[in-house]
Amino acid sequence: MLPSQELHGMMLQLLMLWCLSIPKHGFLNVHFSLLPKYRGAAPIQWALINGETETGVTLFWLDEGMDTGPILLQKKVPILPEDNADSLRNNLVEIGVICLEVALGMIELGKIAGEPQAGAASKAAILKKEDGQIDWNKPAEAIWNQMRGMTPWPGTYSGHLKILKAHPRLESGAGQSGVVIRVVSGEGPVVKCGKDALALLQVQPEGKKQMSAWNWWQGARLKIGDKIG
Repeated sequence: MLPSQELHGMMLQLLMLWCLSIPKHGFLNVHFSLLPKYRGAAPIQWALINGETETGVTLFWLDEGMDTGPILLQKKVPILPEDNADSLRNNLVEIGVICLEVALGMIELGKIAGEPQAGAASKAAILKKEDGQIDWNKPAEAIWNQMRGMTPWPGTYSGHLKILKAHPRLESGAGQSGVVIRVVSGEGPVVKCGKDALALLQVQPEGKKQMSAWNWWQGARLKIGDKIG
Protein backbone atom coordinates (compact mmCIF):
# COMPACT_ATOMS: atom_id res chain seq x y z
CA MET A 1 0.00 0.00 0.00
CA LEU A 2 1.28 3.50 -0.89
CA PRO A 3 1.89 6.02 1.93
CA SER A 4 -0.92 8.57 2.20
CA GLN A 5 1.32 11.52 1.16
CA GLU A 6 2.51 9.72 -1.99
CA LEU A 7 -1.04 8.64 -2.81
CA HIS A 8 -2.25 12.24 -2.39
CA GLY A 9 0.47 13.45 -4.78
CA MET A 10 -0.49 10.90 -7.40
CA MET A 11 -4.16 11.86 -7.15
CA LEU A 12 -3.32 15.55 -7.59
CA GLN A 13 -1.22 14.75 -10.65
CA LEU A 14 -4.01 12.67 -12.19
CA LEU A 15 -6.51 15.46 -11.48
CA MET A 16 -4.20 18.00 -13.15
CA LEU A 17 -3.78 15.81 -16.23
CA TRP A 18 -7.56 15.38 -16.44
CA CYS A 19 -8.14 19.14 -16.16
CA LEU A 20 -5.53 19.87 -18.84
CA SER A 21 -7.33 17.53 -21.23
CA ILE A 22 -10.73 19.27 -20.92
CA PRO A 23 -10.26 22.07 -23.53
CA LYS A 24 -9.95 20.95 -27.14
CA HIS A 25 -6.51 22.51 -27.62
CA GLY A 26 -5.43 22.72 -23.98
CA PHE A 27 -4.68 25.81 -21.88
CA LEU A 28 -2.60 28.68 -23.30
CA ASN A 29 -0.58 30.59 -20.73
CA VAL A 30 1.13 33.99 -20.95
CA HIS A 31 4.47 34.18 -19.12
CA PHE A 32 6.70 37.24 -18.78
CA SER A 33 10.09 35.75 -19.61
CA LEU A 34 11.91 34.05 -22.44
CA LEU A 35 11.18 30.50 -21.34
CA PRO A 36 12.83 28.29 -20.26
CA LYS A 37 14.58 31.13 -18.41
CA TYR A 38 12.89 32.35 -15.22
CA ARG A 39 10.22 29.73 -14.72
CA GLY A 40 8.15 30.54 -11.65
CA ALA A 41 6.35 33.30 -9.82
CA ALA A 42 8.67 36.33 -10.20
CA PRO A 43 10.28 36.34 -13.67
CA ILE A 44 10.21 40.12 -14.10
CA GLN A 45 11.85 40.80 -10.76
CA TRP A 46 14.64 38.26 -11.12
CA ALA A 47 15.48 39.34 -14.67
CA LEU A 48 16.12 42.85 -13.29
CA ILE A 49 17.93 41.64 -10.17
CA ASN A 50 20.28 39.57 -12.34
CA GLY A 51 21.02 42.52 -14.61
CA GLU A 52 19.46 41.10 -17.77
CA THR A 53 19.28 43.46 -20.75
CA GLU A 54 16.35 41.69 -22.40
CA THR A 55 13.36 39.60 -21.42
CA GLY A 56 10.15 38.83 -23.24
CA VAL A 57 6.68 37.37 -23.46
CA THR A 58 6.15 33.64 -23.99
CA LEU A 59 2.82 32.02 -24.87
CA PHE A 60 2.94 28.31 -24.18
CA TRP A 61 0.66 25.33 -23.72
CA LEU A 62 0.31 24.23 -20.11
CA ASP A 63 1.43 20.78 -19.12
CA GLU A 64 1.87 19.17 -15.71
CA GLY A 65 5.24 20.85 -15.12
CA MET A 66 6.05 24.34 -13.83
CA ASP A 67 6.11 26.53 -16.98
CA THR A 68 7.54 23.64 -19.01
CA GLY A 69 5.01 23.29 -21.84
CA PRO A 70 5.67 23.73 -25.58
CA ILE A 71 5.97 27.30 -26.88
CA LEU A 72 3.44 28.67 -29.37
CA LEU A 73 4.80 32.22 -29.64
CA GLN A 74 7.65 34.23 -28.11
CA LYS A 75 8.54 37.93 -28.33
CA LYS A 76 11.79 39.48 -27.09
CA VAL A 77 11.65 42.81 -25.23
CA PRO A 78 14.63 45.02 -24.25
CA ILE A 79 15.07 45.98 -20.61
CA LEU A 80 15.86 49.68 -20.32
CA PRO A 81 18.27 51.06 -17.66
CA GLU A 82 15.43 53.12 -16.18
CA ASP A 83 13.11 50.11 -15.86
CA ASN A 84 12.00 48.72 -12.52
CA ALA A 85 9.63 45.82 -11.89
CA ASP A 86 6.60 48.10 -12.09
CA SER A 87 7.42 49.81 -15.39
CA LEU A 88 8.69 46.61 -17.02
CA ARG A 89 5.52 44.74 -16.02
CA ASN A 90 3.35 47.46 -17.57
CA ASN A 91 5.30 47.22 -20.82
CA LEU A 92 5.12 43.43 -20.89
CA VAL A 93 1.36 43.46 -20.24
CA GLU A 94 0.80 45.67 -23.30
CA ILE A 95 3.01 43.45 -25.46
CA GLY A 96 1.41 40.34 -23.98
CA VAL A 97 -2.05 41.49 -25.08
CA ILE A 98 -0.80 41.95 -28.64
CA CYS A 99 0.90 38.53 -28.58
CA LEU A 100 -2.28 36.93 -27.28
CA GLU A 101 -4.29 38.41 -30.16
CA VAL A 102 -1.73 37.01 -32.63
CA ALA A 103 -1.79 33.61 -30.93
CA LEU A 104 -5.58 33.41 -31.02
CA GLY A 105 -5.45 34.16 -34.72
CA MET A 106 -2.94 31.35 -35.19
CA ILE A 107 -5.18 28.94 -33.30
CA GLU A 108 -8.17 29.97 -35.41
CA LEU A 109 -6.15 29.05 -38.51
CA GLY A 110 -5.26 25.70 -36.98
CA LYS A 111 -1.65 26.59 -36.18
CA ILE A 112 -1.60 25.12 -32.67
CA ALA A 113 1.59 23.04 -32.61
CA GLY A 114 4.09 24.26 -30.04
CA GLU A 115 7.87 23.95 -30.08
CA PRO A 116 9.61 22.23 -27.14
CA GLN A 117 11.45 24.63 -24.86
CA ALA A 118 15.17 24.76 -25.64
CA GLY A 119 18.14 26.16 -23.74
CA ALA A 120 19.17 26.41 -20.12
CA ALA A 121 16.28 26.61 -17.66
CA SER A 122 16.30 28.81 -14.57
CA LYS A 123 13.91 29.46 -11.69
CA ALA A 124 12.30 32.72 -10.54
CA ALA A 125 11.21 32.03 -6.98
CA ILE A 126 8.64 34.23 -5.27
CA LEU A 127 10.20 37.17 -3.44
CA LYS A 128 10.32 37.44 0.34
CA LYS A 129 10.57 40.63 2.40
CA GLU A 130 14.08 39.71 3.55
CA ASP A 131 15.25 39.69 -0.08
CA GLY A 132 15.16 43.47 0.13
CA GLN A 133 17.97 43.67 2.71
CA ILE A 134 21.00 45.38 1.15
CA ASP A 135 24.41 43.76 1.44
CA TRP A 136 26.82 46.65 1.00
CA ASN A 137 29.65 44.21 0.28
CA LYS A 138 28.10 43.59 -3.14
CA PRO A 139 29.04 45.79 -6.12
CA ALA A 140 27.06 49.00 -6.51
CA GLU A 141 25.58 47.84 -9.80
CA ALA A 142 24.29 44.62 -8.20
CA ILE A 143 22.60 46.62 -5.41
CA TRP A 144 21.11 49.00 -7.99
CA ASN A 145 19.73 46.02 -9.93
CA GLN A 146 18.31 44.65 -6.68
CA MET A 147 16.49 47.96 -6.17
CA ARG A 148 15.11 47.90 -9.72
CA GLY A 149 13.80 44.35 -9.31
CA MET A 150 12.27 44.97 -5.90
CA THR A 151 10.38 48.16 -6.71
CA PRO A 152 7.63 48.50 -5.65
CA TRP A 153 7.76 45.36 -3.42
CA PRO A 154 9.40 44.43 -1.14
CA GLY A 155 11.66 47.44 -1.64
CA THR A 156 15.29 47.65 -0.56
CA TYR A 157 16.46 48.73 2.86
CA SER A 158 19.48 49.08 5.09
CA GLY A 159 18.61 48.77 8.75
CA HIS A 160 15.61 51.04 9.34
CA LEU A 161 16.16 53.09 6.18
CA LYS A 162 14.29 52.19 3.00
CA ILE A 163 16.19 53.29 -0.10
CA LEU A 164 13.77 54.20 -2.89
CA LYS A 165 16.01 55.69 -5.57
CA ALA A 166 19.74 55.63 -6.14
CA HIS A 167 22.29 55.25 -8.90
CA PRO A 168 25.72 53.62 -9.04
CA ARG A 169 28.87 55.72 -9.24
CA LEU A 170 32.35 54.68 -10.31
CA GLU A 171 34.49 55.13 -7.23
CA SER A 172 37.99 53.93 -6.41
CA GLY A 173 39.82 53.91 -3.11
CA ALA A 174 39.67 52.13 0.20
CA GLY A 175 36.83 52.29 2.66
CA GLN A 176 34.48 50.08 4.61
CA SER A 177 31.41 48.92 2.72
CA GLY A 178 28.19 50.58 3.84
CA VAL A 179 29.73 53.84 5.06
CA VAL A 180 29.20 57.34 3.68
CA ILE A 181 32.33 58.37 1.80
CA ARG A 182 31.12 61.80 0.65
CA VAL A 183 28.02 63.92 0.18
CA VAL A 184 26.82 65.54 -3.04
CA SER A 185 25.26 68.92 -2.23
CA GLY A 186 21.58 69.01 -3.13
CA GLU A 187 21.55 65.28 -3.91
CA GLY A 188 22.57 63.19 -0.90
CA PRO A 189 25.17 60.82 0.55
CA VAL A 190 27.35 58.45 -1.48
CA VAL A 191 27.78 55.04 0.12
CA LYS A 192 30.79 52.76 -0.41
CA CYS A 193 29.97 49.30 -1.79
CA GLY A 194 32.05 46.20 -2.35
CA LYS A 195 32.89 47.73 -5.71
CA ASP A 196 32.23 51.39 -6.58
CA ALA A 197 29.54 53.31 -4.67
CA LEU A 198 25.84 54.07 -4.59
CA ALA A 199 24.54 57.65 -4.57
CA LEU A 200 21.28 57.85 -2.63
CA LEU A 201 18.54 60.01 -4.15
CA GLN A 202 15.29 59.21 -2.33
CA VAL A 203 14.73 57.42 0.97
CA GLN A 204 12.08 56.65 3.56
CA PRO A 205 13.06 56.42 7.23
CA GLU A 206 10.99 54.00 9.30
CA GLY A 207 7.68 55.55 10.33
CA LYS A 208 8.15 58.61 8.12
CA LYS A 209 7.19 59.78 4.64
CA GLN A 210 9.32 59.48 1.54
CA MET A 211 11.86 62.28 1.17
CA SER A 212 14.87 63.27 -0.86
CA ALA A 213 18.15 61.78 0.36
CA TRP A 214 19.48 65.33 0.71
CA ASN A 215 16.69 66.39 3.09
CA TRP A 216 17.11 63.16 5.05
CA TRP A 217 20.86 63.67 5.34
CA GLN A 218 20.46 67.20 6.68
CA GLY A 219 18.38 65.94 9.59
CA ALA A 220 19.97 62.52 10.13
CA ARG A 221 22.83 63.72 12.37
CA LEU A 222 25.26 61.51 10.51
CA LYS A 223 28.70 62.42 9.18
CA ILE A 224 31.07 61.15 6.54
CA GLY A 225 32.46 57.81 7.70
CA ASP A 226 29.22 56.73 9.44
CA LYS A 227 27.48 53.54 8.43
CA ILE A 228 24.07 53.66 6.71
CA GLY A 229 21.18 51.90 8.43
